[in-house]
Amino acid sequence: MAFPIANPVVPVSATDRFDEIHTLTCNGTDITPNKALASALALSNKYEACLLSADFQGLKLGDQKHFAVRFKTIPMQGELYRHAGKWSSTEDNIIDMAKSPIYRPFTMGMDTEYPTLELEIVDKDGTAITGDSNWGSSYFTIHIRHNHELKRNEWLTEIKQANEATALSANAVRQSVDLVKSAVDQQKASQDITKTAIDQCKESVNLVKTSCDSIIVATGQVTSSVNSAKAGIEGACGLVHDAIDEHKVQAEATGIALKASVDSAKAGIEGACGLVHDAIDEHKVQAEATGIALKASCDALAPKLDDIKIQTELVKSATDSVASACASIESVSVANKNFLKASTDANRASVEAFKAEAKASADAHKAVSETMSAKIAYRLVR
Repeated sequence: MAFPIANPVVPVSATDRFDEIHTLTCNGTDITPNKALASALALSNKYEACLLSADFQGLKLGDQKHFAVRFKTIPMQGELYRHAGKWSSTEDNIIDMAKSPIYRPFTMGMDTEYPTLELEIVDKDGTAITGDSNWGSSYFTIHIRHNHELKRNEWLTEIKQANEATALSANAVRQSVDLVKSAVDQQKASQDITKTAIDQCKESVNLVKTSCDSIIVATGQVTSSVNSAKAGIEGACGLVHDAIDEHKVQAEATGIALKASVDSAKAGIEGACGLVHDAIDEHKVQAEATGIALKASCDALAPKLDDIKIQTELVKSATDSVASACASIESVSVANKNFLKASTDANRASVEAFKAEAKASADAHKAVSETMSAKIAYRLVR
């Protein structure tokens, strides 16, 4: 079998994972496989190592069949590898542990830097073996990585934390949904109030219409009463005018009679005075009749004036109802406008809060998911 054996590919999927493969060599009597590093390696109990393969000349030649391989200067729990005597004269006797490596943890409590990696080969009693000048070059390939047991515990802790963060995110989403539901309920209540206000406006409009109809009827009655009063006044004025004309005619007739009496002096003063007296009495009677007719016209006019007053009061009452209805409409409109504005502002604030919480939850969940994906991928390749 050709050497070095092709080392297994150890993918690294996260920057916080340490994976390094090193091949250490020795030759002849130098039986301490070693490798000088380009930069010192800091190791502690957070790391572990295994032997992946070994092309050991002492085993291949059959000189060493019971031996162990361990770090010479780095404390470790146990040995990297122990060979229990297997050897074949027909096989290459290469140690190949790549398919089933056995990892041993380091035991240092804190990081310690090592500029060189050095192994030692000991016999079954733990005593360093002696090399042979006939031995050619030997190769030992080791794998150093983070302690998987510690990483598994960290991984489980991180899973728990991720689950708790997911639960918190779910609670935040649930609270956001509750806020949205509350906002929807408020919007529904606002719509119900708006519907009630519209119904009240319709009722107010109906009241205004009824009041306007009452005004129209009252106005018609006032017009009718005014026309009746006008007719009565015109009739009374006609009676007065007729009485005056009649008095004028009678006065002219009396004057003519008086003139005739004077001219006819024979009739005597007594006759003339009698005529004058009769004319005055007749004038008095006619004047009294005219006064009675005028009083009757005024008495007839009084109820109509009362009707006008009543209809005027009705018009005033209807006008007040219209003003009250308009004030009610304005008050309801202002209240609805203020409530709708407050509801809209509350809904907007709820939606903004929901968006912010949802985004924060999504970002947190994304970060946790990415971290978990990296850790799970790393675990799967192991």
